[in-house]
Amino acid sequence: MSNRCVMSIMDLGQPAEEAYRILRTNLRFGEQNQSVRAVTVTSYLPGEGKTTTCVNLVSAFAKAGFKALYIDGDLRKSVLSYEVRPDNFKGLSDYLDGRAEMDEIIHEIGIDGFSYITCGLKSANSAELLGSPNFEKLIKAVQERFDVVIIDTPSMCCAIDCAVIAPFTYGVIIVIDPAKANTKQTRFQIEQLKKVNTRILGVVLNKIVKKDYKKYYRGYEFYKKYSPKA
Repeated sequence: MSNRCVMSIMDLGQPAEEAYRILRTNLRFGEQNQSVRAVTVTSYLPGEGKTTTCVNLVSAFAKAGFKALYIDGDLRKSVLSYEVRPDNFKGLSDYLDGRAEMDEIIHEIGIDGFSYITCGLKSANSAELLGSPNFEKLIKAVQERFDVVIIDTPSMCCAIDCAVIAPFTYGVIIVIDPAKANTKQTRFQIEQLKKVNTRILGVVLNKIVKKDYKKYYRGYEFYKKYSPKA
C-alpha cells in the first residue's frame, strides 16, 4: 500500500480509535464466546465508508497484537487497488483463476500484523470466481494462518457478490452512512443475506458528525472531575 494509505490508517483520532476498539472487542467474542475469524463487510450504496471501515478494523486488530488480513473482494471496481504498488498487483482474482499461489497474493503493510490481498485483475465473472472451490479453499487456509480475516465486498445495490462470499465466513457487518441510508435499502440487504443463511453480526454507523462524539466524551470528563479520590 502507498504511504498515503498507511498514514490515513494511523491518524484516526481518539473517538474513532475507541469506536474501532469496541468493534474489535465485539467481534473478538462472537456468539457463545466463540472467536470470530472471517467476516464479510458490505454496504448498500458506494461511498458509505465500507473500505475505510474494513482497513481501520484490520488495523485495530493488528495494533492489539493479532495477525489480521484484509481481503479486497471487489473484483469489479476496487477502491483500494489505486493505493497498491504495481509490483504487488497479483491478487484475489489471480489466485482464483489459477495464475498465482496463495503466498504470492498476500502482501505486508507498514504496520506489524497487518497483511492484505488486493483484488487482482478485474473480472467480468466475479460471482463465478468467488463461488468457486478455490475461494472456499483460500478462506479456509487464511483462517488457519491469521487470527482475523476481514473481506471487503461490493455494495449490494451494484452486485450480488456479498451474498456469494458471506456463506464462507462467520457473518456480515453492514456499513451505513446515516445521511444516505433508508429503511427500504436496509431491509433489502437483510432479506438478501437471509436468503443465503448468513449471520448478520451488526451495523456500523459511519460518518458520524464530530459534535456527536464530543457529547459522548464529555461524560467521561464529568466522571474524571467528580470521582472520589483513592
